[in-house]
Amino acid sequence: MIEYHAHEAVLNALKANLATAFDEPALASQAQKLADAADIDRDAATLGSFIDVLLEHAGSDGVELQLLEQAASLWKRGLTAYQELGLARQELELAMADPTKAGALAIAQSSISRLAALKTTVTQLGSEMQALRDQIAPLPHLKPHARQNDEPSSQWTVRDAFLGRRTDAFVSALLANANDVQTRALAVGAVSGFAGNAAGSAFLGAVVGGPRRSHRYRDRLARNTLGSWLKSNTAVSSLPELARRLSYRGAIGGFALPNAIKQALESAFSKAHPSRSQPSWNLGLNRLVRHLELLIVFSRPLAPDPPMTFMSGNGDDDIPGMMVGGSGGDAGEPKGPPEPPGLGGEGPDTGVSEPGKSDSKSSGGDACLGIILGLGGLFAVGLGLLIFCIFQWAAEGECKPEEFFDELLGSEEPDPTQTTGINQGQLTAISTPEASGHILLEMFKLQLTAWQAFDLALSYLTVTGLIYPDELLITSPLYQQFLRVPQRAGWPHREEANALETYHFDPVSAFEAPASAVPFPANADPWRLTAPWPSDYDHSANAVAMPLLRRFLTNADPGENLDLDADRGFGHPCWAVAGGGSINDPSFAVDVLAYSEE
Repeated sequence: MIEYHAHEAVLNALKANLATAFDEPALASQAQKLADAADIDRDAATLGSFIDVLLEHAGSDGVELQLLEQAASLWKRGLTAYQELGLARQELELAMADPTKAGALAIAQSSISRLAALKTTVTQLGSEMQALRDQIAPLPHLKPHARQNDEPSSQWTVRDAFLGRRTDAFVSALLANANDVQTRALAVGAVSGFAGNAAGSAFLGAVVGGPRRSHRYRDRLARNTLGSWLKSNTAVSSLPELARRLSYRGAIGGFALPNAIKQALESAFSKAHPSRSQPSWNLGLNRLVRHLELLIVFSRPLAPDPPMTFMSGNGDDDIPGMMVGGSGGDAGEPKGPPEPPGLGGEGPDTGVSEPGKSDSKSSGGDACLGIILGLGGLFAVGLGLLIFCIFQWAAEGECKPEEFFDELLGSEEPDPTQTTGINQGQLTAISTPEASGHILLEMFKLQLTAWQAFDLALSYLTVTGLIYPDELLITSPLYQQFLRVPQRAGWPHREEANALETYHFDPVSAFEAPASAVPFPANADPWRLTAPWPSDYDHSANAVAMPLLRRFLTNADPGENLDLDADRGFGHPCWAVAGGGSINDPSFAVDVLAYSEE
């Protein structure tokens, strides 16, 4: 299944194609009526394309949202601390620029008080972040598919049943009962969601090396990467806009679907899945909106600007700066984050190298999260040393870090920075070129460490599938591998033996037998999903949607219920393992299900 941005990109492509997809005047007129409804009630159409995501939230155990809630809270508090550090630096720079100016002493005292208060804050944040890492590390938010354990479809989650059983029946029921603008728009969205999943899951399966059921960790990375790329390259809504557009207000608080939409969904679900209980549609909506709101939180902060000059005691030599994470550059020239490359319409970069060991959750992620946001014990020590040095420069004209660490290690409850008040003489002493140069450079280094830790935290939350790669991260080999279909000797690979540790690599496990054809053309990129119909691209979402609409508009017999996970390839019908076999047998055959089978 695909996510929000991919669904909306496919919906936009479908709407653009509807008016010209049918040559027959009668069909073209009916198709135009559907397109007009989707344009008039754009929100209902978008919601219709998100039905699988709505059901995912309705039937989930809430673990993913819980983890995101905790991470978002820590992120916001960490940003506040980062901003406080920046304010402390600005205040101290202002005070030291002219220590005799009225108010300079008060400004300097405000700066030092901010630094002292930050010590307590960052120590607490560091402890909470360690606890969050321990919760995220097993990836509890990515649940196994019951099919992979040979469980009958009656035991599947509502999301998995929706994707793998009676898919055409559900969409056809929505179309048949669409009798006003809102329900027609909803039905158009549902057609788009059906086609987007059929084509998008095939693309994901091709780049991942196998379907979601057997590669759930790797599939989530690919799904989020695809969505992030389409967001940057097509005209889709931002996350805040999506949250706003889908925030249908309930009569008694919270969010609730409009009655016409809810009734249409309940009726279609009952017809497609008569043996299943109705999902909690409004619970799904509330969680979906909250999910969008939480994803918005994780923005990359701006890197700090370096001080203009760093002067040593003789007034001539530069004090060496520091480089960011090996990004290059000369000493004395601190580097911020690289500029993201332009993301145009020419497809992803194909000249990237393979993902490395450092891209894994364990090697590059768990270690990074140990200093998530740079606000743990080491950062608190850095703040303490900074305050200590300010007062040493004021009293002795230099800073001796070894004295700080001697005091730090020599007591059970060390606090060598108990004195946080500053007087006019001390302010004057630390405002000399040598002292101010050293102090401001150390403050900049501390800010830079914090910025780097935000970067590492963003990488960790992305590699664990909780958030999307941004325009910086998506340029790395880890994510570029999911933006063009590779040449493969066979498909699909079985589940990896140690997938939790190796899912950043292309699978090397044996193929399920008998092996299928790779479900998407080699070298295809995400543009293929949104290609018009008819065109040379027979694997587009429109290539799935338009035949379905033609059958409906001509009252033809139903088509096939397509497996929207594309487990056995592009356009494969819903299926079950044949003859009482197991999906984990060395070789297994499949039975295509009758249209009415759940």
